Amino acid sequence: MKKRILHVLTSWWPIGLFVGVELLILISNYVPGTYLLGWDNLVPELNIKLHLMRSIFGVWQENRGVGLYDGMSHIANLLHTISIFLLSLALPQNMLRYTFTILMHLAGGIGVLVLVKTLLQKEKPVAASLAATTGGLFYLLNLVTIQMFFTPLEAFSIQFASLPWLALGLIKYLEHGSRRWLAVFLTVAFMATPQYFVTTLALPIGILLACISLLSVRTHNRAHIYRICVAAVGFLLVNAFWLLPYARGIPYNAPVIANAKINQMSSGEIFARNQAFGDFFNVVSLRGFSLNFEDIKKNDAFGYMMQAWKNHIDSPVTLVVTTMLMLLMLAGMLATLKKPNRRFLPFVGTLIAAFIFLGNDVPGIRDVTTVLREHIPFFGEAFRFSFTKFSLLFGFSYSVMVALGWITIINDIRHRGKTVITVASTLVIVAILWAALPAFQGNFFYENLRINLPADYLNLFGYMEKQDPNSRVMVLPQPAYWSWKFYRFGYRGSGFLWQSMPQQTMDRAFDPWSAENENYYWELSYALYAKDVQSFEAVLQKYRISYILIDEHLISANHNRALF
Repeated sequence: MKKRILHVLTSWWPIGLFVGVELLILISNYVPGTYLLGWDNLVPELNIKLHLMRSIFGVWQENRGVGLYDGMSHIANLLHTISIFLLSLALPQNMLRYTFTILMHLAGGIGVLVLVKTLLQKEKPVAASLAATTGGLFYLLNLVTIQMFFTPLEAFSIQFASLPWLALGLIKYLEHGSRRWLAVFLTVAFMATPQYFVTTLALPIGILLACISLLSVRTHNRAHIYRICVAAVGFLLVNAFWLLPYARGIPYNAPVIANAKINQMSSGEIFARNQAFGDFFNVVSLRGFSLNFEDIKKNDAFGYMMQAWKNHIDSPVTLVVTTMLMLLMLAGMLATLKKPNRRFLPFVGTLIAAFIFLGNDVPGIRDVTTVLREHIPFFGEAFRFSFTKFSLLFGFSYSVMVALGWITIINDIRHRGKTVITVASTLVIVAILWAALPAFQGNFFYENLRINLPADYLNLFGYMEKQDPNSRVMVLPQPAYWSWKFYRFGYRGSGFLWQSMPQQTMDRAFDPWSAENENYYWELSYALYAKDVQSFEAVLQKYRISYILIDEHLISANHNRALF
């Protein structure tokens, strides 16, 4: 009995550690009564039934202004909406997004833990467990993960959770060829489909699966090629429900996206912000453009959004710690390349591939990126946010290499005894925790996203639920063509009204995918600022506006005179 208890404790203590980490993060970041709301956000919890219907019938987005062919992939959100519904059976509305995000974070960490232990199954169990724990904990708390969860978007949270499980399922299927492992891989692939709400996230997933398929074995015999084909066809089939409609809309949507005023005015700046962190040091240090992003703080002055993190990561102690962890990653890469380990080689491939996309200011890579942006406009538009698209793949691959680097060191110091190994592993775990210290001080989520949502909006949603769902709502004021909104109660982001009312909402968040919606703004803006009553009435008639919603919580980031 004692041996069994000892075995359970030895095997499961890393999961206990990870759960403890998540509880500390949740306790230190959750503000009672608040919603995790803002930035780019999906909030089906404000009207779950409505989101469910929009996910099922989402190819034509009737609710988005005058209607548009979906330029993203809202139908991919179906499983996310169902997940929120299931959580709503046990949790209050305001805690649903907090809980879902934390669960995705935990799932990713446990995924790396299980993946690395599987890859190291030929190593001694204790050593493999210590290395896997190191890799999983690093995946949870590295700077890439922190930046992506600081202003969370469900697509990225789900990709974070899915990367290790997709890798594990495919590796096991290619090794064994069993239907069971094929079913596991395809089940994970289906559960991960909400990430393709941001459709360009299919590229890092494709890179991961391609590297595993091509680099995980020494010889590609017929059986292996057959398994690759089966896995590829199965993967495409479980994703067909969102992939085929999206592919059909690319010829129409691509030029609309490129020519939208919002994108014309912002794409160059966004790319420049990403490129400012595209040099070798910043990429290998896992730093991205959000570290230098400024926002309106609670004192109404502009300041760095991640100021607490900037102070922490630039401190001498943290620089030493992050350098040590980077050396562990390099040790893992060298160990893989020096004596090729076919199980780890795919993750060297994904690390290099992600580095190429992120390192758009590294000589050579910078030149190629410039040519692609100049000659393929869709490439420039789709991958202007290179950090958000490829950093999770980079951080995941980095974490696997950290785990491999650590077991290489463990094997080198094994002769010194278990005590030395245990103490050294404890120090590495403490170092990872130290590097992420602000996360446990209330800085895992951006403070301005923890919102007390005024009751006005909940009352509004209840009222509009009883009105004609086929009508259109004009929202005033309309101070700018930018889709980003600022509210007196602290919200900033792409909006939540249009996600919560069954009516068609005339909102700037839809302009990048519809020239008709953008034209509506220009016509409305002229009529308002020219004080032309006849032109204003003409806009109401032309766009068949049934309701005018005046939102006095809206403010202007520039000057309140713009609110008119």
